[in-house]
Amino acid sequence: LEGFCWKGGSERVTAGILMWSDIYIATTPSGTEVAIILLDTQGTFDSNSTVCDCATIFALSTMVSSVQVYNLSQNI
Repeated sequence: LEGFCWKGGSERVTAGILMWSDIYIATTPSGTEVAIILLDTQGTFDSNSTVCDCATIFALSTMVSSVQVYNLSQNI
């Protein structure tokens, strides 16, 4: 996998929110074009972040995303 840095384990690699530099255009089954923008956010509740940090990252990513994918400890 190339692009965002990543690794296994509980220590974060990403700090804050990273946005992929390319915007992908896709067509839905109904014919509507949609823009797809990939974001990577830091994990929540790591040893370096406060509860406020985690809540802010979650809130911002939720506001700009219509779909979110979570990696829940060995279970995406």
